Amino acid sequence: MHKVPALFRQSLKRYKSAMNCLIWVVPWFGRIMKQFSLIVNDEHELYKLAQKLSYLLKNQSVVIFLEGDLGAGKTTFMRHYLAAMGYHDIVVSPTYTLVEVYELDSSVIVHSDCYRISEDDIYFLDFPGYLADTKPHQVWIEWAEQFGSVLPAYDLKINLIHLGEKKRELVFQVPVDSGLILDGLKN
Repeated sequence: MHKVPALFRQSLKRYKSAMNCLIWVVPWFGRIMKQFSLIVNDEHELYKLAQKLSYLLKNQSVVIFLEGDLGAGKTTFMRHYLAAMGYHDIVVSPTYTLVEVYELDSSVIVHSDCYRISEDDIYFLDFPGYLADTKPHQVWIEWAEQFGSVLPAYDLKINLIHLGEKKRELVFQVPVDSGLILDGLKN
């Protein structure tokens, strides 16, 4: 579970939904969040989870924030996700290139790493420009939390937490107003 900053504690309410996930209500932001987590024990389970997510997000234009400490498995998850989407070439971390674009038959996947850039530089990455295209675009942004409202609002946030050599917890946070339904991930 994420720690809630002191500023938010007083007005943050938690509710249990019928799907047994946590819903956060943050009144002044006006977005209701559904949150749930899944544990994967090895890379094969991570691939299976990426495969389920790719099925649920196929042909959708979405913004996804991908979070986790260094070495948590963000690039590994992206490699599995892209393979499940039909991309079978080399997948590299965008740590030094800042943005990697993967053209697929049905959509475009944009994978960005914002760890080393400043707020002034974020505008040059033109995330809204990708979303304005007619072909569905999925914009995956690592280290987005440092930029707050400068980035487009996310439709999904995934936080990878390292629990052991190969074991990871993936915490999914979905704003209810995003329209994403990720119930299929839990099966």
